[in-house]
Amino acid sequence: FCKQEFVPPVEISTRLGYFTGGSCNCGAVYCFDASGKNMGEAFLDALSFACREDWDKAMSLESDVDYEEVYLNYNPNRHSLQNRGNHNYGSDLVFVRLKTNGANVEYGEYGDNGDGDHGDHGECEKSI
Repeated sequence: FCKQEFVPPVEISTRLGYFTGGSCNCGAVYCFDASGKNMGEAFLDALSFACREDWDKAMSLESDVDYEEVYLNYNPNRHSLQNRGNHNYGSDLVFVRLKTNGANVEYGEYGDNGDGDHGDHGECEKSI
């Protein structure tokens, strides 16, 4: 989305368990699937994380209207990305960023709140 660098995925605790991912200063959140075979769950984890774990809100959002998503191959050993078309690593990241111009979407603590202040997510460290 923003082409900024991002920090390597870390384990994040949620009310329903945990997932491996992170957030970016641009408001995007990401989830890592080490197997590359469970991207549906990774997407739902990222979307609910972006919605402050409000699953009802997350399930009511519409792709390209309320949020945008990008799937990329991720090499955790090199902390590098490439387009998903060249699927070499067996591990993937999904990035989700809520939009403010869609339906009445409010960003949670992990994303933009509409005032341009994206919160303190730390500097991203690897370019998308």
